[in-house]
Amino acid sequence: TRGRMVQDSDSKPAAALPNRPGESPLPPPPKDSSFPFFEFFFLFIILLGILAAFYSIPSFLQDAPFIGETYQRGRTPDKGIIIQPDLKDIFLGSTLNVKVRKTVVCDHCSGSGSDRPDGIQTCESCQGRGLVRRRIRLGIGMQIETEDTCPVCRGEGKMIKNRCHKCGGHGVHQIMKEIPANIPPGCSDGTLLTIPRESDEVPHYETGDLILKIEARPHTQFKRIENHLQTVHRISLLEALVGFEHKITHLDSRVLTIKKDDITSHGEIITIVGEGMPAFGDHLRGDLRIEILVKFPFLTDQQQKDIARIFDQSTL
Repeated sequence: TRGRMVQDSDSKPAAALPNRPGESPLPPPPKDSSFPFFEFFFLFIILLGILAAFYSIPSFLQDAPFIGETYQRGRTPDKGIIIQPDLKDIFLGSTLNVKVRKTVVCDHCSGSGSDRPDGIQTCESCQGRGLVRRRIRLGIGMQIETEDTCPVCRGEGKMIKNRCHKCGGHGVHQIMKEIPANIPPGCSDGTLLTIPRESDEVPHYETGDLILKIEARPHTQFKRIENHLQTVHRISLLEALVGFEHKITHLDSRVLTIKKDDITSHGEIITIVGEGMPAFGDHLRGDLRIEILVKFPFLTDQQQKDIARIFDQSTL
């Protein structure tokens, strides 16, 4: 007879014996295939509560006074526009009146939106807070409290009986205003000028700044290359051969003299040092570069022969 091994309850389980040849492997023990629904449900509820608490300010902070003070000390965004001064204005430095369409607080109602000072009453729906509380049930015995904008007063916390006849109850209206802007001499394209407190206005907010970006208009006579000025001057063929003395008018109306006593080539550059754009920032004062262009006359056949004869004799 074959003996049989019996495992004691206190001993460790015996290691699994390898399958004998010809025997099929033993199937693994069955696993629990039930879905942990309740565990996932409660995790979802907890996550939902965390998101609700994160995106809504708790009620005890809504009632704190510093929240309202921070709102009152808000600042409107800065407003940026592009201005195109003339190159002469940039060369000299000048003050330009810039026309800007901007929103301003109504001077009749002082931003309240009411036609009369006693025409404003507290919203009964939110008791003047601009927010209403709402409770959301998440499950059995679980709920969260959120605060949304009051649908009656649209978050203003007040109701207007008679709306202002000038601004229509908005508290603001648009105007066209001329604002003086100081153009510094020699400033380059892309320079930003800041005019404090000239952005759009909103009641109970500090007004932001007006940012002006400079882009100079092309000039008919002078062209700016970095901090240098370049212009074109035309002379006759005779002047190119025997010399010339001419005068040109600068951007500041000064008259400059250019002179040559010898032959001048077509396209030659005459440089006057220190007569370019004024120094600004990291740029030093530039130079004035004058490109000379020779005007060639129309010649008849006989004139061409006479000139050819002159040049032939000069080479002998």
